Amino acid sequence: MESLAGYKATINIAIADANLRTSKVTLKVLNEYKTEVNATTKYLEGHLEEILNRLEWLRQSAKEQSLTESTNTNPLDKEKNSIENCLKVCQQFQADLDKMQFQLISENRCSDTSSGVMEIPTQDMPLANAITLSSLKSCSLEITDAISRLVLHEEKTKKRLLIAPQIDEQAEDQELEVQRLQRELDSANQMLSFCKVASSRATPDRVHVLENISVGDNSQQVCVSSIGDLFKIKGATAGSGSFQFFGTMPAEPLQEIMKIHRAYQAGQRGETFTEEIHSSNSGEGSRAI
Repeated sequence: MESLAGYKATINIAIADANLRTSKVTLKVLNEYKTEVNATTKYLEGHLEEILNRLEWLRQSAKEQSLTESTNTNPLDKEKNSIENCLKVCQQFQADLDKMQFQLISENRCSDTSSGVMEIPTQDMPLANAITLSSLKSCSLEITDAISRLVLHEEKTKKRLLIAPQIDEQAEDQELEVQRLQRELDSANQMLSFCKVASSRATPDRVHVLENISVGDNSQQVCVSSIGDLFKIKGATAGSGSFQFFGTMPAEPLQEIMKIHRAYQAGQRGETFTEEIHSSNSGEGSRAI
């Protein structure tokens, strides 16, 4: 929405700029135009700063994220593989322990209880077998606990690995956002450049202040612009039979007016007028002829 507002303001200035170069303007219109150009320039400069700050934040975030991924992704994969290998070892070891316990139990007399649990009278078991069976049982419990912790650790590692693709998607989204902001940055710079050009057309140089202008009798004085500049006259006098002109006018009509006036002066003196008027339409500013 901010970009749209900037585009609209710039379009308005472009339209006003075209009117300024093709229509007659007053000092009031020129000041209004300058105000609009200055306001749009200020807005664009603020928007440009916001874009730059956002780009800086995204680039810093992407840099930190890239560093995190490079240090975390590979260790996670290694950790997952290590857990799987350790689980296999522990599960195989547990199976071997169960097998050895079963062999020791089978060598001794057993009795079934109502609960279905096999009981071995310790007085009937050799001491060596009892010590070995107790050690195997203790080891089996530790292995079972280790397997439980490994399974829990494996689940946590898998969850962390599932988050990795989401981080990649976020990185892609950030890259797209950076590209969009870069385009917006280029556009804002172009609009600012245009506003600077437009502002130059509304500078005080386009208003020419003339004070205490006077010409004698039977004289001609012309201050004219062919590119729409403005004149602010503070006191102008002309003698008898003189021609004095200030303002904006194309060169051809001005030449025709001056021809008529000189012809009139020549007629008043009974002379034949043959002079040809030369003027300039270079568009570089005002001319006094």
